[in-house]
Amino acid sequence: MATPPNADAKPAGGVPPMTVMLCTRSRGGMRAVVDAYRCTGLFERRNVCLLDTHDEGPLRHRLAVAGQALLRFVPMLLRHEVALLHAHISMRGSFWRKCLFIMLARRFKVPVIAHLHGSDFEAFVAEQPAWLRRVVIAQLQRMDRVLVLGERWRDYVLSIAPAARVQVMPNSVRMPDGEAAHAPRDTVELLFLGIVGQRKGVYDLLEAMALLKLQNPAVRLTVGGNGEVADAQKAADRLGLADRVTFAGWVDGAAKQRLLQGSDVYVLPSHNEGLPVSILEAMSWKLPIISTNVGAIAELVRHGVDGVIVAPGDVAALAAAILRLSQSPALRQDMGASARQRVADQFSEAAVLPRLERCYDDLLRAGTPPAP
Repeated sequence: MATPPNADAKPAGGVPPMTVMLCTRSRGGMRAVVDAYRCTGLFERRNVCLLDTHDEGPLRHRLAVAGQALLRFVPMLLRHEVALLHAHISMRGSFWRKCLFIMLARRFKVPVIAHLHGSDFEAFVAEQPAWLRRVVIAQLQRMDRVLVLGERWRDYVLSIAPAARVQVMPNSVRMPDGEAAHAPRDTVELLFLGIVGQRKGVYDLLEAMALLKLQNPAVRLTVGGNGEVADAQKAADRLGLADRVTFAGWVDGAAKQRLLQGSDVYVLPSHNEGLPVSILEAMSWKLPIISTNVGAIAELVRHGVDGVIVAPGDVAALAAAILRLSQSPALRQDMGASARQRVADQFSEAAVLPRLERCYDDLLRAGTPPAP
Protein backbone atom coordinates (compact mmCIF):
# COMPACT_ATOMS: atom_id res chain seq x y z
CA MET A 1 0.00 0.00 0.00
CA ALA A 2 1.18 3.52 -0.71
CA THR A 3 1.94 5.47 2.46
CA PRO A 4 -0.27 8.53 2.90
CA PRO A 5 1.71 11.76 3.03
CA ASN A 6 0.71 12.51 6.61
CA ALA A 7 0.45 9.00 8.01
CA ASP A 8 3.36 9.41 10.41
CA ALA A 9 2.82 13.07 11.23
CA LYS A 10 1.29 14.12 14.51
CA PRO A 11 -1.69 16.32 13.68
CA ALA A 12 -1.48 19.86 14.95
CA GLY A 13 -3.66 20.64 17.93
CA GLY A 14 -4.56 16.99 18.41
CA VAL A 15 -6.84 16.92 15.33
CA PRO A 16 -6.87 13.43 13.75
CA PRO A 17 -5.81 13.03 10.11
CA MET A 18 -8.71 13.83 7.79
CA THR A 19 -10.86 11.04 6.39
CA VAL A 20 -12.95 12.03 3.38
CA MET A 21 -16.16 10.02 3.10
CA LEU A 22 -18.12 9.86 -0.15
CA CYS A 23 -21.84 9.14 -0.17
CA THR A 24 -25.16 10.12 -1.75
CA ARG A 25 -27.78 12.52 -0.43
CA SER A 26 -30.53 10.21 -1.70
CA ARG A 27 -32.75 8.58 0.89
CA GLY A 28 -32.07 4.91 1.44
CA GLY A 29 -29.92 2.39 3.25
CA MET A 30 -26.52 3.77 2.27
CA ARG A 31 -27.35 7.25 3.49
CA ALA A 32 -28.89 5.79 6.66
CA VAL A 33 -25.59 4.05 7.42
CA VAL A 34 -23.61 7.26 6.99
CA ASP A 35 -26.07 9.31 9.04
CA ALA A 36 -25.79 6.69 11.79
CA TYR A 37 -21.99 7.04 11.73
CA ARG A 38 -22.40 10.78 12.20
CA CYS A 39 -24.76 10.29 15.16
CA THR A 40 -22.22 8.10 16.96
CA GLY A 41 -19.66 10.91 16.96
CA LEU A 42 -17.45 9.11 14.41
CA PHE A 43 -17.12 12.26 12.30
CA GLU A 44 -15.74 14.22 15.25
CA ARG A 45 -13.51 11.41 16.55
CA ARG A 46 -11.98 10.70 13.16
CA ASN A 47 -12.11 14.15 11.54
CA VAL A 48 -14.43 12.94 8.78
CA CYS A 49 -15.34 15.30 5.94
CA LEU A 50 -18.48 14.07 4.14
CA LEU A 51 -18.74 14.85 0.43
CA ASP A 52 -22.07 14.13 -1.26
CA THR A 53 -21.39 13.02 -4.82
CA HIS A 54 -24.98 12.28 -5.83
CA ASP A 55 -28.53 13.40 -5.15
CA GLU A 56 -32.07 12.72 -6.34
CA GLY A 57 -33.37 14.91 -9.14
CA PRO A 58 -32.75 15.71 -12.80
CA LEU A 59 -29.45 14.93 -14.50
CA ARG A 60 -28.28 18.56 -14.44
CA HIS A 61 -28.68 18.73 -10.67
CA ARG A 62 -26.95 15.38 -10.15
CA LEU A 63 -24.01 16.45 -12.30
CA ALA A 64 -23.79 19.72 -10.36
CA VAL A 65 -23.66 17.87 -7.04
CA ALA A 66 -20.89 15.56 -8.29
CA GLY A 67 -18.97 18.51 -9.74
CA GLN A 68 -19.17 20.48 -6.50
CA ALA A 69 -17.84 17.51 -4.56
CA LEU A 70 -14.95 17.15 -7.00
CA LEU A 71 -14.12 20.86 -6.76
CA ARG A 72 -13.89 20.49 -2.98
CA PHE A 73 -11.92 17.26 -3.08
CA VAL A 74 -9.12 18.26 -5.47
CA PRO A 75 -7.88 21.25 -3.42
CA MET A 76 -7.87 19.04 -0.31
CA LEU A 77 -5.59 16.62 -2.14
CA LEU A 78 -3.36 19.41 -3.41
CA ARG A 79 -2.96 20.69 0.17
CA HIS A 80 -2.17 17.10 1.33
CA GLU A 81 -5.02 17.26 3.85
CA VAL A 82 -6.58 13.88 3.04
CA ALA A 83 -5.19 10.90 4.93
CA LEU A 84 -7.87 8.34 4.00
CA LEU A 85 -10.73 8.04 1.50
CA HIS A 86 -13.83 6.03 2.49
CA ALA A 87 -16.11 5.66 -0.55
CA HIS A 88 -19.60 4.23 -0.09
CA ILE A 89 -20.45 2.57 -3.40
CA SER A 90 -23.61 1.12 -4.87
CA MET A 91 -23.36 0.10 -8.53
CA ARG A 92 -23.48 1.47 -12.08
CA GLY A 93 -23.18 5.27 -11.94
CA SER A 94 -22.23 5.18 -8.27
CA PHE A 95 -19.29 2.87 -8.98
CA TRP A 96 -17.90 4.84 -11.92
CA ARG A 97 -18.44 8.21 -10.23
CA LYS A 98 -16.57 7.13 -7.09
CA CYS A 99 -13.79 5.64 -9.22
CA LEU A 100 -12.91 9.13 -10.41
CA PHE A 101 -12.35 10.26 -6.82
CA ILE A 102 -10.53 7.03 -6.02
CA MET A 103 -8.09 7.38 -8.91
CA LEU A 104 -7.33 10.94 -7.87
CA ALA A 105 -6.73 9.80 -4.29
CA ARG A 106 -4.30 7.15 -5.47
CA ARG A 107 -2.31 9.71 -7.43
CA PHE A 108 -1.70 11.45 -4.10
CA LYS A 109 -0.87 8.16 -2.34
CA VAL A 110 -4.01 8.29 -0.19
CA PRO A 111 -5.26 4.85 0.94
CA VAL A 112 -8.78 3.97 -0.19
CA ILE A 113 -11.67 2.02 1.33
CA ALA A 114 -14.37 0.89 -1.11
CA HIS A 115 -17.50 0.13 0.92
CA LEU A 116 -19.89 -1.90 -1.25
CA HIS A 117 -23.62 -1.50 -0.55
CA GLY A 118 -25.26 -2.20 -3.91
CA SER A 119 -27.82 -5.00 -3.84
CA ASP A 120 -27.46 -5.30 -7.64
CA PHE A 121 -23.65 -5.17 -7.69
CA GLU A 122 -23.34 -8.74 -8.94
CA ALA A 123 -25.75 -8.04 -11.80
CA PHE A 124 -23.91 -4.78 -12.54
CA VAL A 125 -20.64 -6.64 -13.00
CA ALA A 126 -22.25 -9.40 -15.07
CA GLU A 127 -23.87 -6.95 -17.49
CA GLN A 128 -20.57 -5.24 -18.39
CA PRO A 129 -18.78 -6.15 -21.61
CA ALA A 130 -15.70 -8.29 -20.99
CA TRP A 131 -13.19 -5.44 -21.24
CA LEU A 132 -15.15 -3.25 -18.82
CA ARG A 133 -15.62 -6.15 -16.42
CA ARG A 134 -11.84 -6.41 -16.29
CA VAL A 135 -11.71 -2.73 -15.37
CA VAL A 136 -14.14 -3.27 -12.49
CA ILE A 137 -12.13 -6.24 -11.23
CA ALA A 138 -8.87 -4.32 -11.49
CA GLN A 139 -10.36 -1.46 -9.50
CA LEU A 140 -11.51 -3.82 -6.73
CA GLN A 141 -8.06 -5.41 -6.53
CA ARG A 142 -6.34 -2.03 -6.25
CA MET A 143 -8.40 -0.87 -3.27
CA ASP A 144 -6.54 -0.87 0.03
CA ARG A 145 -9.66 -2.40 1.58
CA VAL A 146 -13.00 -3.56 0.18
CA LEU A 147 -15.71 -3.58 2.84
CA VAL A 148 -18.71 -5.83 2.24
CA LEU A 149 -21.91 -6.35 4.22
CA GLY A 150 -21.74 -10.11 4.76
CA GLU A 151 -19.94 -13.39 4.09
CA ARG A 152 -21.94 -14.03 0.92
CA TRP A 153 -20.73 -10.73 -0.53
CA ARG A 154 -17.18 -11.48 0.60
CA ASP A 155 -17.25 -14.81 -1.23
CA TYR A 156 -18.63 -13.15 -4.36
CA VAL A 157 -16.00 -10.40 -4.50
CA LEU A 158 -13.17 -12.90 -3.99
CA SER A 159 -14.65 -15.12 -6.71
CA ILE A 160 -14.19 -12.36 -9.30
CA ALA A 161 -11.25 -10.49 -7.75
CA PRO A 162 -9.14 -13.01 -5.80
CA ALA A 163 -6.46 -10.44 -4.93
CA ALA A 164 -8.94 -8.00 -3.35
CA ARG A 165 -8.40 -7.17 0.33
CA VAL A 166 -11.94 -7.92 1.50
CA GLN A 167 -13.31 -7.45 5.00
CA VAL A 168 -16.86 -8.01 6.24
CA MET A 169 -18.28 -4.85 7.80
CA PRO A 170 -21.99 -5.22 8.49
CA ASN A 171 -24.34 -2.29 8.74
CA SER A 172 -25.09 -1.24 12.29
CA VAL A 173 -27.96 0.33 14.16
CA ARG A 174 -28.37 2.39 17.30
CA MET A 175 -30.27 0.41 19.91
CA PRO A 176 -33.48 2.27 20.85
CA ASP A 177 -34.38 2.98 24.44
CA GLY A 178 -37.79 1.35 23.98
CA GLU A 179 -39.22 -1.62 22.15
CA ALA A 180 -42.34 -2.47 20.19
CA ALA A 181 -45.43 -2.23 22.38
CA HIS A 182 -46.96 -5.62 21.47
CA ALA A 183 -50.13 -4.39 23.15
CA PRO A 184 -53.15 -6.75 23.14
CA ARG A 185 -55.44 -5.82 20.26
CA ASP A 186 -57.78 -7.32 17.72
CA THR A 187 -55.41 -7.03 14.74
CA VAL A 188 -51.80 -8.02 14.04
CA GLU A 189 -49.93 -5.06 12.55
CA LEU A 190 -47.41 -5.78 9.79
CA LEU A 191 -44.87 -3.16 8.72
CA PHE A 192 -42.87 -2.71 5.51
CA LEU A 193 -40.34 0.13 5.09
CA GLY A 194 -38.38 0.80 1.92
CA ILE A 195 -38.58 1.71 -1.73
CA VAL A 196 -41.98 0.61 -2.99
CA GLY A 197 -41.50 -1.61 -6.04
CA GLN A 198 -40.81 -5.08 -7.36
CA ARG A 199 -37.21 -5.32 -6.07
CA LYS A 200 -38.36 -5.00 -2.47
CA GLY A 201 -41.18 -7.51 -3.03
CA VAL A 202 -44.06 -5.14 -2.36
CA TYR A 203 -46.30 -6.69 -5.02
CA ASP A 204 -45.55 -10.17 -3.64
CA LEU A 205 -46.55 -8.90 -0.22
CA LEU A 206 -49.83 -7.51 -1.54
CA GLU A 207 -50.62 -10.83 -3.23
CA ALA A 208 -49.85 -12.64 0.03
CA MET A 209 -52.22 -10.30 1.85
CA ALA A 210 -54.89 -11.16 -0.72
CA LEU A 211 -54.36 -14.89 -0.07
CA LEU A 212 -54.65 -14.25 3.65
CA LYS A 213 -57.89 -12.37 3.15
CA LEU A 214 -59.50 -15.63 2.04
CA GLN A 215 -58.60 -17.12 5.44
CA ASN A 216 -59.75 -13.92 7.16
CA PRO A 217 -57.03 -13.46 9.78
CA ALA A 218 -57.07 -10.10 11.54
CA VAL A 219 -53.93 -8.78 9.83
CA ARG A 220 -53.22 -5.25 8.63
CA LEU A 221 -50.23 -3.91 6.70
CA THR A 222 -48.61 -0.49 6.69
CA VAL A 223 -46.31 0.27 3.75
CA GLY A 224 -43.88 3.10 4.43
CA GLY A 225 -41.72 4.33 1.58
CA ASN A 226 -41.53 6.16 -1.72
CA GLY A 227 -41.23 4.80 -5.25
CA GLU A 228 -44.11 3.12 -7.08
CA VAL A 229 -46.65 4.10 -4.46
CA ALA A 230 -49.46 4.94 -6.88
CA ASP A 231 -49.03 1.64 -8.75
CA ALA A 232 -48.91 -0.34 -5.51
CA GLN A 233 -52.04 1.45 -4.28
CA LYS A 234 -53.85 0.47 -7.48
CA ALA A 235 -52.69 -3.13 -7.04
CA ALA A 236 -53.97 -3.16 -3.45
CA ASP A 237 -57.33 -1.78 -4.54
CA ARG A 238 -57.57 -4.33 -7.36
CA LEU A 239 -56.92 -7.12 -4.83
CA GLY A 240 -59.61 -5.80 -2.50
CA LEU A 241 -57.17 -4.72 0.19
CA ALA A 242 -58.27 -1.12 0.68
CA ASP A 243 -59.35 -1.84 4.27
CA ARG A 244 -56.21 -3.86 5.12
CA VAL A 245 -53.29 -1.92 3.62
CA THR A 246 -52.21 1.64 4.42
CA PHE A 247 -49.62 3.52 2.36
CA ALA A 248 -47.85 5.95 4.67
CA GLY A 249 -45.36 7.47 2.21
CA TRP A 250 -41.73 7.99 3.15
CA VAL A 251 -41.31 8.03 6.92
CA ASP A 252 -38.28 8.78 9.06
CA GLY A 253 -37.39 10.19 12.44
CA ALA A 254 -40.12 10.14 15.07
CA ALA A 255 -42.76 8.97 12.58
CA LYS A 256 -40.73 5.87 11.76
CA GLN A 257 -40.16 5.15 15.43
CA ARG A 258 -43.90 5.32 16.07
CA LEU A 259 -44.56 2.82 13.30
CA LEU A 260 -41.88 0.43 14.60
CA GLN A 261 -43.14 0.74 18.15
CA GLY A 262 -46.73 0.11 17.10
CA SER A 263 -46.09 -2.95 14.92
CA ASP A 264 -46.06 -6.68 15.62
CA VAL A 265 -44.12 -8.11 12.65
CA TYR A 266 -41.70 -6.60 10.13
CA VAL A 267 -41.91 -7.91 6.55
CA LEU A 268 -39.36 -7.30 3.78
CA PRO A 269 -39.78 -9.86 0.95
CA SER A 270 -36.97 -8.47 -1.23
CA HIS A 271 -35.70 -10.04 -4.45
CA ASN A 272 -32.16 -8.76 -3.85
CA GLU A 273 -30.48 -6.87 -1.02
CA GLY A 274 -27.23 -6.01 0.69
CA LEU A 275 -27.88 -5.90 4.44
CA PRO A 276 -31.06 -3.86 4.96
CA VAL A 277 -30.85 -1.22 7.67
CA SER A 278 -34.64 -1.42 8.00
CA ILE A 279 -34.39 -5.04 9.21
CA LEU A 280 -31.72 -4.08 11.73
CA GLU A 281 -33.95 -1.27 13.00
CA ALA A 282 -36.98 -3.56 13.26
CA MET A 283 -35.00 -6.20 15.14
CA SER A 284 -33.67 -3.56 17.52
CA TRP A 285 -37.30 -2.69 18.31
CA LYS A 286 -37.95 -6.36 19.21
CA LEU A 287 -39.92 -7.21 16.08
CA PRO A 288 -39.84 -10.70 14.54
CA ILE A 289 -38.85 -10.64 10.88
CA ILE A 290 -40.28 -12.20 7.73
CA SER A 291 -37.84 -11.83 4.85
CA THR A 292 -36.05 -13.65 2.05
CA ASN A 293 -32.76 -15.52 1.63
CA VAL A 294 -31.05 -12.87 -0.51
CA GLY A 295 -27.92 -10.80 0.09
CA ALA A 296 -26.76 -11.02 3.70
CA ILE A 297 -30.27 -11.27 5.19
CA ALA A 298 -29.96 -14.96 6.09
CA GLU A 299 -26.71 -14.15 7.92
CA LEU A 300 -28.66 -11.69 10.05
CA VAL A 301 -32.08 -13.30 10.51
CA ARG A 302 -31.85 -16.89 11.70
CA HIS A 303 -34.76 -18.88 10.32
CA GLY A 304 -37.03 -20.06 13.10
CA VAL A 305 -35.12 -18.07 15.72
CA ASP A 306 -35.32 -14.35 14.87
CA GLY A 307 -38.00 -14.73 12.22
CA VAL A 308 -39.00 -16.66 9.13
CA ILE A 309 -37.00 -16.77 5.87
CA VAL A 310 -38.73 -17.62 2.58
CA ALA A 311 -37.62 -17.74 -1.04
CA PRO A 312 -38.03 -14.47 -2.98
CA GLY A 313 -41.19 -14.46 -5.08
CA ASP A 314 -42.80 -17.36 -3.19
CA VAL A 315 -46.13 -15.72 -2.41
CA ALA A 316 -47.66 -18.85 -0.85
CA ALA A 317 -44.72 -19.28 1.56
CA LEU A 318 -44.85 -15.59 2.41
CA ALA A 319 -48.58 -15.81 3.21
CA ALA A 320 -47.98 -18.94 5.30
CA ALA A 321 -45.24 -17.20 7.30
CA ILE A 322 -47.50 -14.22 8.00
CA LEU A 323 -50.34 -16.53 9.02
CA ARG A 324 -48.06 -18.52 11.33
CA LEU A 325 -46.82 -15.46 13.19
CA SER A 326 -50.22 -13.78 13.25
CA GLN A 327 -51.69 -16.78 15.06
CA SER A 328 -49.05 -17.02 17.80
CA PRO A 329 -48.38 -14.04 20.10
CA ALA A 330 -45.93 -16.20 22.08
CA LEU A 331 -43.91 -17.02 18.95
CA ARG A 332 -43.81 -13.35 17.99
CA GLN A 333 -42.61 -12.45 21.48
CA ASP A 334 -39.88 -15.11 21.51
CA MET A 335 -38.59 -14.30 18.03
CA GLY A 336 -38.69 -10.58 18.73
CA ALA A 337 -36.67 -10.98 21.92
CA SER A 338 -34.11 -13.11 20.09
CA ALA A 339 -33.91 -10.59 17.25
CA ARG A 340 -33.25 -7.70 19.60
CA GLN A 341 -30.51 -9.59 21.43
CA ARG A 342 -28.84 -10.64 18.17
CA VAL A 343 -28.65 -7.05 16.95
CA ALA A 344 -27.36 -5.84 20.31
CA ASP A 345 -24.60 -8.48 20.32
CA GLN A 346 -23.42 -8.31 16.70
CA PHE A 347 -24.97 -5.46 14.73
CA SER A 348 -25.28 -2.57 17.16
CA GLU A 349 -23.12 0.53 16.91
CA ALA A 350 -21.20 -0.67 19.96
CA ALA A 351 -20.39 -3.95 18.19
CA VAL A 352 -19.57 -2.64 14.69
CA LEU A 353 -18.05 0.84 15.01
CA PRO A 354 -14.86 -0.31 16.80
CA ARG A 355 -14.22 -2.66 13.87
CA LEU A 356 -14.52 0.21 11.42
CA GLU A 357 -12.20 2.41 13.44
CA ARG A 358 -9.62 -0.39 13.66
CA CYS A 359 -9.81 -0.61 9.87
CA TYR A 360 -9.11 3.13 9.67
CA ASP A 361 -6.15 2.79 12.02
CA ASP A 362 -4.71 -0.13 10.04
CA LEU A 363 -4.79 1.85 6.81
CA LEU A 364 -3.37 5.01 8.36
CA ARG A 365 -0.26 3.10 9.34
CA ALA A 366 2.64 2.66 6.95
CA GLY A 367 1.59 -0.79 5.76
CA THR A 368 -1.65 -2.64 5.07
CA PRO A 369 -2.05 -5.84 7.14
CA PRO A 370 -3.88 -8.75 5.56
CA ALA A 371 -7.66 -8.33 5.71
CA PRO A 372 -9.39 -10.53 8.30
